[in-house]
Amino acid sequence: MIYRTSSWERLVTDRREIDPAFRRHLIEAAMPQQLAYRRLMRRFNGEPIGVECSTSSQDRWAFVLPDVSREGKWRIQYFDESGFSGHGSYDSLVDAVQDMIRSGYRELDAGALDRLGSTVRWDQGVKRSAIMQRHAEGQIDWTTCMDLLAELQKEAAEFAA
Repeated sequence: MIYRTSSWERLVTDRREIDPAFRRHLIEAAMPQQLAYRRLMRRFNGEPIGVECSTSSQDRWAFVLPDVSREGKWRIQYFDESGFSGHGSYDSLVDAVQDMIRSGYRELDAGALDRLGSTVRWDQGVKRSAIMQRHAEGQIDWTTCMDLLAELQKEAAEFAA
């Protein structure tokens, strides 16, 4: 199977006459994404589901999985040392993987979620998110939210000491 990003596919199939220097520039810009995408897709037979990838600085991670909140869609789940940090939903696995690669998540880092999920920093981040979620859902007011976050911060400082 040939795995090509949509950007790479356009480059190799576009037969329009363009300046050779500009074509080289486009190829140089698209090449790192294409190589990372092809490496990931080949290694996992076109289905890199749940495979953790990091940025080159290895301070942020992402993986692709079925989007349980939108049947038939795919999700990129982002996380860092403090917990889950966001997600994006896509129509296809290929779209999700390409966007993950395009966004700079190109280094395989198997086990990152398990490794980070067992740390104090992750635990604190999850607790912080839960407090903020309670406020967002109207379960607590802003003052209570801030008090709970301050208490959490105090616990973290005491634990670190």
